[in-house]
Amino acid sequence: MPVTVHEFKNEFGKVYCKMLHLVNNQAIVLEWYGYSTKNQVEAVTNWIDQWCIQHPCITLVNDCTYIQSVWFDTIEWFTRIWVQKMIRHGLQRFVHIAKQDSFGDRIGVQLQKILADDVQFYKFSLREEAINWLETN
Repeated sequence: MPVTVHEFKNEFGKVYCKMLHLVNNQAIVLEWYGYSTKNQVEAVTNWIDQWCIQHPCITLVNDCTYIQSVWFDTIEWFTRIWVQKMIRHGLQRFVHIAKQDSFGDRIGVQLQKILADDVQFYKFSLREEAINWLETN
């Protein structure tokens, strides 16, 4: 059962990312909402980097179902810096969720190209499919 660990809000008090912990799966789920700036993505990932020191994480579920930005200015930093730190913390699998032909799908295509040699990468178009897969693998 997922436990909400933290919500990240923008300057207007609107949640742009929610982090859930799937304890039994040693996984975290990042749910992205609306438009996320590079600074916001960095704030989330830096917080998670510190949190994962105490809470092992082998799987990251990146849920971009409701995202409305493409992260073009963020993907390079996210993959080359942050994901590499997470790998050192024990990250082995990266699960990306996005509706086909969406902003999130564009992000997933770029992430998969860059991360394919670093982690096991999986893409799903529905969150339920991804969580079901996670619970059986």
